[in-house]
Amino acid sequence: YLNTNTTDSTSPTSVSSIKTSGGVSVAKKLYVGTNVHVGDELNMTSYSTVNQATNLTTGVTLSNRTGSIFLSTDGDTITTDNSKAFTVTNTTVNSASIVLLSYVGTHNMTVNPNAISAGSFQVQLVSSDADTLSFTGTHEIQFVLIN
Repeated sequence: YLNTNTTDSTSPTSVSSIKTSGGVSVAKKLYVGTNVHVGDELNMTSYSTVNQATNLTTGVTLSNRTGSIFLSTDGDTITTDNSKAFTVTNTTVNSASIVLLSYVGTHNMTVNPNAISAGSFQVQLVSSDADTLSFTGTHEIQFVLIN
């Protein structure tokens, strides 16, 4: 157990309670009272993928805070200014979670999180193209959950 009572640090070079010029490893949980500042890259290691079966409205199960959902797109369509949605069952999500989504593919489409609750959220696929979207090939939804 380490307890310090020195001045709060406002930058990586100022006087700190604990400072190291090497790396730091935490084997269990890390609790931060207020702000976290990352100087370069923040990596999350709990990453998984899932392939959607059948069509664009088929639900998937993926219980990680980060991951990719590969859409089942064979011949499926979304008409102009319409949407389709599917449910992601995920044990790490709760009603206060922030769900960040990103679409990776060739269409002009947005993805929105909906119905965020304990154990699941919905992904809404919205067409922004002037024409009906006809899906072939690989289309991916990447997500990050912040709890």
